[in-house]
Amino acid sequence: AFRFCSNLRTISLPNDIILNRPWSAFQNCENLIFLNGRNIKVYNSASLLFSSCKNLDFKCLENWNLCSTTSLEHAFTNSGLTNTNFFINKIFNTRNIADMFAGCKNLELDASLNFNFWNANDCSGLFRDCSKITSFMPQYFDIGQSNSLNWFFMNCSSLTSVSFDNMNLQNVQNLSYMFTNCNKLESVNGTIFTSPTVEIKNVYKMFSNCMNLTSVSYGWMQQMFGNTNLNTIDGMFANCNNLSITSIGTILQFIKSLNVSRFNVSSLNLSNKRSESPFYNTNINLVNEEFLTELTIEGSFQRSEVEELAQRGWTF
Repeated sequence: AFRFCSNLRTISLPNDIILNRPWSAFQNCENLIFLNGRNIKVYNSASLLFSSCKNLDFKCLENWNLCSTTSLEHAFTNSGLTNTNFFINKIFNTRNIADMFAGCKNLELDASLNFNFWNANDCSGLFRDCSKITSFMPQYFDIGQSNSLNWFFMNCSSLTSVSFDNMNLQNVQNLSYMFTNCNKLESVNGTIFTSPTVEIKNVYKMFSNCMNLTSVSYGWMQQMFGNTNLNTIDGMFANCNNLSITSIGTILQFIKSLNVSRFNVSSLNLSNKRSESPFYNTNINLVNEEFLTELTIEGSFQRSEVEELAQRGWTF
């Protein structure tokens, strides 16, 4: 309707109307500031609805009913959205929310919010390139039907900590690139799954280039590496050179317990010189790949830290 109307500043919609399939209706209305109208009901696909609306006051959505949308893919991509408080609980029936907030450079998240995306089957790239988000520790986060979280926080350059407690991710299979280039991420805590029936298969480059990552909780790794469907760990911790010795030892302990027969050949090569290794370009190097028993760690560590690894069965 108003797509690419870049000079519009105000739009007045009639009250109590229905917008049926308003796909890209306000896309690239870069100078739109006010969108008037009360009790607006949106049905079916609303993909790209407000994409690149950089100056819109999104509080207008307090008067919108989004419960019947089927897709909000890219709905707010590259927009000036600063928070989701006034509408986030109105989209619980939406099936596709991939890249919904991607590129929202000013978006901040309220830690007290509940996220109920139970019906969403695709959440990939949800917060990709949201450079102002500093932490993600929601009170409740349910994406129980989604099978993909790839690119979820990719390029969130201010993200420092994430907790997976209080999250329902029971059907997720793909976590590839989930935290790639989150170069301020320091810790990942909690247990990732609330259901024992998880089917994680792909963690390709999940933490690649997280250069400040120091710790990954034992409970998180236990559930990640303990599930029998995992079939690739290529590049999982590539360029993560600040992992603590405790986290390194725990990660390697779980890798030793993996059933390597189900992995691709590339995923078995753990040399830090090989791009397909989960430890590519880090200070962690597994020498004996067949038995996964010999370990080289390049760098300076305290004697007690090395002794701790030795107690876990590693030789140097």
